[in-house]
Amino acid sequence: MSIDAEADSLMRRAQIKAREMRNRVDRGEIDHMIPDAYNVMFMAAKAALLKRGFEVSSHRTVVSTYRREFIDRRLISQEFEGYLLKIQKYWEAEGTPQAEAVDHARADRIVEAAIKLVDALADTMRVRTDEPFRIQ
Repeated sequence: MSIDAEADSLMRRAQIKAREMRNRVDRGEIDHMIPDAYNVMFMAAKAALLKRGFEVSSHRTVVSTYRREFIDRRLISQEFEGYLLKIQKYWEAEGTPQAEAVDHARADRIVEAAIKLVDALADTMRVRTDEPFRIQ
């Protein structure tokens, strides 16, 4: 499988999983929202980076390269600056006394953030440009 095909497949999986998360929250199934959102955001970031020619695999490398390539270069809105890092910190705290509780309203916000970030990163894959994101 080519790198482009791998990136497209990974992004499709991220998009499907993000929509599945939305359906689960709508049904009141909010367990595992933080790890699910982190995995979805990680997949989308990795896919978008692959499409730009970066072969990244570790979580740390994906997060740092995502920030440098998409946020610092303003290829996606600054709104997304902390999405991946914030959800990673929540994910790392899961199962510890520092873990934050997830109620339905918070699960809804987590899913919306995941969907928005996945969609923004998917857009970078459709239009191959280094032009900064333009707020409309």
